[in-house]
Amino acid sequence: MHAGTLIYSRRTALISLALTSLLVAALGANPFGALYLLPAGLFLFPFVLIIMLRMAGPLPALIALGMMAGGTGLWVSPGAAIVSFVYLLVPLAVYYGCMHLRVPGQRAMEIVIAAYIATVVILFIIVNRRLGGDPYGALSQQLIDGLNGIAERDSLLNAFYQYGMLALPQELAQNPLVEAAQGGWTFSPQVLDEFYKQISLRVGLWLRALVPSLISSHSLFVGIGGLFMGEHFGRRQNRQADEAALLDIPAEERPGLALPPFSQWVLPKAYVTPLFVMGGLSLVARLLRQPVLAIGGLPVAVNGLLYNVAAACFTLQGLAFVNHLQKAKGTRPGLRGFTLLALGLVLPQAAMILGIFEQLSDARKLRKTQNNQPTDRRDE
Repeated sequence: MHAGTLIYSRRTALISLALTSLLVAALGANPFGALYLLPAGLFLFPFVLIIMLRMAGPLPALIALGMMAGGTGLWVSPGAAIVSFVYLLVPLAVYYGCMHLRVPGQRAMEIVIAAYIATVVILFIIVNRRLGGDPYGALSQQLIDGLNGIAERDSLLNAFYQYGMLALPQELAQNPLVEAAQGGWTFSPQVLDEFYKQISLRVGLWLRALVPSLISSHSLFVGIGGLFMGEHFGRRQNRQADEAALLDIPAEERPGLALPPFSQWVLPKAYVTPLFVMGGLSLVARLLRQPVLAIGGLPVAVNGLLYNVAAACFTLQGLAFVNHLQKAKGTRPGLRGFTLLALGLVLPQAAMILGIFEQLSDARKLRKTQNNQPTDRRDE
């Protein structure tokens, strides 16, 4: 194996870096760039980097990571750029290490998930301390300060108000506008104060749900779904003769993980009972008025953590079951991928129910010989 090779495919590297630069610029270079870049950095960029690492190599993936962090620094803040760089780098580096060390597929997933959770928790503790123990209030205020600094502030707030996302008490709703000093109209100071209170409250609620989501459900989607996506696209690239001819190292010598096709993946047997117990405990915790744990000195609802873990695992298994059914019917790979994406984003509860059903019924007949190691490394 050419362990020192940093670029697996120059063509793929150039194309992927060009697309990454366009994506970051499209997200950031607009009046609401921070509102687009922050969610993309949390939920989209980890998957993009995993796929790029597997297809193009570590150097293009690292350059792309620099673009993403640089865009965050340019359009959000330098501090956010540092957090973004560390958040994206650690799980990517762990995945790269697992590939080169030929770590078994299931163990690699567990290692990446653990690294991701540790990164989020440590970053959260650091940010919490840097922001004086109130990260939610500080981040909400930064968003409001950014909103005050854009020319389209009043138009945006008016759109939120017209669509019912913001509300005004009757005494303010009668005359919400005043004449602006430079001409035109603007909201009165009292109306702006009311809008900002509502925005701060909603952003705070979203942020309070964010960290539990990242360390529970999203860590599983990155560690399981992300690795399956990386291996799928990497193996598909290997099979294309015209692309293989342009690889800097032979396709068979490129590092990768020994994972089964996603349609054949099932939850490890040792995890099933604990997941059902987590689901039951989440209901008990809800009945007990959501007892909390302290993470970084801040409370996190136990029932949310337990439910997110169980739901994410069974959702992924439900998606694998759907992929199995479509593959058995001869559905084209592109349509299968679209179905999984749409189902996971729009109807995750339906996928979770399918995953539980498949676990109880063993509809794919995979559990009698289950060990989650592939007998056939060909991807779908």
